[in-house]
Amino acid sequence: VGKLAEEQLPVPAGDALSVLSAKVPGVVVQPSGPPGGEQYIQIRSPTVISKAGNPMYVVDGVILSDDSKPVDIDALDIESVEVNKGAAAASLYGSRANNGVISITTKRGSDVQVGQTRITARSEFGFNTIARMVPIARKAHYFQTNEEGYFVDAEGNVLENPLDGRITSTRRIMDVPWGPYKTYDNVDRFFRPGHYTAFTVTMAQNSRTTNFNISYNNSETAGILEGNDGFNRHSFRINVDHRPRDDLSLRITGYHMRSFRDRIAGEPFEDLLRFLPDVDLGAPGLTGEPYLIQPGAPFTTTLNPLYNEWA
Repeated sequence: VGKLAEEQLPVPAGDALSVLSAKVPGVVVQPSGPPGGEQYIQIRSPTVISKAGNPMYVVDGVILSDDSKPVDIDALDIESVEVNKGAAAASLYGSRANNGVISITTKRGSDVQVGQTRITARSEFGFNTIARMVPIARKAHYFQTNEEGYFVDAEGNVLENPLDGRITSTRRIMDVPWGPYKTYDNVDRFFRPGHYTAFTVTMAQNSRTTNFNISYNNSETAGILEGNDGFNRHSFRINVDHRPRDDLSLRITGYHMRSFRDRIAGEPFEDLLRFLPDVDLGAPGLTGEPYLIQPGAPFTTTLNPLYNEWA
């Protein structure tokens, strides 16, 4: 069993699962690519090969359903995180816990001194961007051209449509300059830094008979791909403990969250790399669309990832 308390998390993470990264032995946290996407957690080694080996999540004693995402829990609401590994997890929660259990306890205001009220506000602002670009050749190609640098067909005729009928050079070496043709860096044009904002306010109070913690969070993560609206979350939590008698205590936990995730169609980063530099992915469509569906046709039939995001 590994446990993280609030004092071990001096810098809050963006969500409930990121706090485990590099802090609990045997726990691997793999962040997802899309904003607000579910992270993959592996405790020790995988136990199955036919499906994802995600652990079971328990929040304040309540087992989350398979559709629930711990990423929707604000990290500032967390009081402690406990990771149960191996047979200990299955003995406590049954066969569903074969891949381990991550138990999250949220704040209830009991850590505030008796008779005091604590109000905390925190705001963040930052940017998300691509960590490393994939180097690709943009200054030369391997197609047959004439002395002026224009694409030609097998008979040596200049192509009216540079994408229609171009053939590979007999040398098959990527050292032919693009010459008179305009080239584009499509990855640099359509992957831009996306902003990240988060605002959280909490109020906690503790008295002899009652303690509570109320929090509100609004976070927004814009996607780094043009046309993607990213992830937005609004959440409200209220935890109340009341002790009317020495032998009687009441605990109420309430949580409401609304979020929006703009799903990413396909693999846009890989698709952008498939297009040659002389293909303009930002060209408008022929019937009013903001982008062409197949900007490289007939040379390539790959769909424009920008069109997929817009559609």
